[in-house]
Amino acid sequence: MKRLVFTIAVLLVADVACASQEGPLPMSRFRLESDGIGQSGAILVEGKQNDKAQIVALTVRAFGKEYRVPPEQLKVLAGLGANGIRVSYESGYEELGGRNVYIQLQLGFTSHTADTALITITENGKIEVRRRKAGTAAPDSSGTLKAEATVVQYTPRAMHDTFDDGRIATFDAAELRFTAPREWRGSSLVVYCEPRRANSLFRTVGAQCSFEIERGYLVGQTTDSKTGVKTTECPFEGSLVNLKELPARTPDCTEGKPTICEVHHVAMTRRAVPWRHGMVPMHRSEDNGAFERRMAHYPHPGDCHPATDIVLPGQRGLAVVFVCPECERAKRRIEKADP
Repeated sequence: MKRLVFTIAVLLVADVACASQEGPLPMSRFRLESDGIGQSGAILVEGKQNDKAQIVALTVRAFGKEYRVPPEQLKVLAGLGANGIRVSYESGYEELGGRNVYIQLQLGFTSHTADTALITITENGKIEVRRRKAGTAAPDSSGTLKAEATVVQYTPRAMHDTFDDGRIATFDAAELRFTAPREWRGSSLVVYCEPRRANSLFRTVGAQCSFEIERGYLVGQTTDSKTGVKTTECPFEGSLVNLKELPARTPDCTEGKPTICEVHHVAMTRRAVPWRHGMVPMHRSEDNGAFERRMAHYPHPGDCHPATDIVLPGQRGLAVVFVCPECERAKRRIEKADP
């Protein structure tokens, strides 16, 4: 991908005849400015690190907005002692949150990089922080994981790569939600596919499947600060071995329903989402206005499927619903103004 990369590295080098020890000089304060490339616009990154090697403030100004990494997410960077920073940009896709800025903090020496952290800022406000020591893998990274999952979403043109000769390669993405084994249940796996060769199973939202994957692919897991869902990206669909569809099916709540949003009059896509019991009021006295606001302004935001407290057969787990991109935007805008 075309990315802007700008590096600041502060290194202490001792060039003397006798043996000496090289030590990193942690950045106490740092400020990086770039005029940007393409449609990125100007980018500004500012941060502060205390004497305990903890990043205590990180602010990014991009896309005409200011993003501050929350203190609870900065805790992931404890002990990093960063003495270097890289910043890059990706155009992204609107349906996936828009443009992205990547900030890589690193602790490095002349011979190697000892520790790194990656902060991802997405135009829609999503912030991810992940940490990984260079040269190490995630815990329990050996062997094969046997898993079961549900296809919750299929996104065409989710990723693209631009080569030096001008060629552009485009890839679709399937998001799978683990149902087994227990330690992975509820987390997501994003699998990239070649559009013309993608397994039809990945295109079937709500389909349940089993597969095997080398644990070495399951690294770099991130956690959404708002939903708590853990997500792992795996290179390509070929990483999944013995992929099979399971006989169980996720309830489809789109059958016989209009494919055009009744509020915004745009075409909708399909997504597998959790049931949200108790969202539909059983009595007018129980309605605080939130459900009425939802149905009037963003009936298809793709966050859940509203349900009463009555549990019917097939209501456990996930359900396939229609998702309207304008409803998603309206939900974020309205709930931000009136939580």
